[in-house]
Amino acid sequence: MEEETILLSPDEVKKRRERKSEATVKVISSEKFHNRGNRVAINYETMGRCSIPETLYFRDYSVTEENDLLLVRKEDQLETTIAVLNKMKNEDANCKVEDMTLEEFFETLIGIKKQFDTINHNHYWICSCQNEFDDPKVNEIIINLNDLQYKSIAEGDSILKEIFKKKFESLTDENFREYIINKYKDNPSLDLENITKEEELERIQVKEPFVLKYNDRIYSFRFSRIGDLVTARKIAEKEFASKIKEIQNRRNINSSLPELKFDKKKELDKLKSEEVKYSLLIAQALTLDSIDGNKLTDADKIKEFSVMPRNEKSKIQNFMHQFKFGVQHEQEFTCPLCGKVDKRWIQREIDYDDLLPANTASDGNSGINASLDIYVGI
Repeated sequence: MEEETILLSPDEVKKRRERKSEATVKVISSEKFHNRGNRVAINYETMGRCSIPETLYFRDYSVTEENDLLLVRKEDQLETTIAVLNKMKNEDANCKVEDMTLEEFFETLIGIKKQFDTINHNHYWICSCQNEFDDPKVNEIIINLNDLQYKSIAEGDSILKEIFKKKFESLTDENFREYIINKYKDNPSLDLENITKEEELERIQVKEPFVLKYNDRIYSFRFSRIGDLVTARKIAEKEFASKIKEIQNRRNINSSLPELKFDKKKELDKLKSEEVKYSLLIAQALTLDSIDGNKLTDADKIKEFSVMPRNEKSKIQNFMHQFKFGVQHEQEFTCPLCGKVDKRWIQREIDYDDLLPANTASDGNSGINASLDIYVGI
């Protein structure tokens, strides 16, 4: 299993934030999520370094919004959720939910569920002992959302500094000066000739963009956004729509109706699997923000990313993967059928739609909004 490090409780993250001297960091509350004027205030682990402010406030879902999420097509649920959350956030927030990182989006749904629904998440999972069965038995585990551990983006700064410290130690003064000039050539306020390695290390923090130099071109990348998934799905659907329609409309007089249906289903399943893979490729491509400082259209991003050598693509993705933030929680899953114990990462186990009100039932035990506001027999 991949090693995950620097796992912190929300309280510990808070303590470490208070010790930091960064002027940009402003601590709002000692709690990860807290109530303010019938809204939940969410202090994001990105700490305002990406497209979303350090804190946003969300009200509860309305009945209409809950119905919208319940009745929408599965394919459109993510886009609908984004639209609903845009209505629910505080009106003075100058940002859009689609610009959230995947981690920020996950934190948002957890915060809303904890505040207005329940702290107990019923998660359904399948043990590997059921892999050979056509009708596998599903297990259930209750996850206390209050127990989740988080990792701040600032915790990655020390990892990043250590990476660059080793790089700087191997550079000659001439090579280091070239690095400084290439990085800060568009910043005339800095004295590029007198920046030392120590000073540069102090400046380094986990922050977009992430730059890759390849074939004398400068590729700038950013973290994935939740809106990328929506855009990628739409592009992939458009690409595969005619192929899927062709199979659906096919007629074959030499085959019986059951045979025709079976063959069509087999082809459609394969085609839709290819569509999902293509969608994932596009979502990755959309993280390519610019080349040589020139912003790219979505079409250009896909074109340029698709022809990048595999090693170069892996290099930048692996580099960015080192700075995990948001929910970083490992939990034991014990199979009641075979007794096997697995350790799984919650941020990979829980799908975003499992946290929506349409797919959950409150147990009335949020621990936050308990009050005697229901009467009988008046």
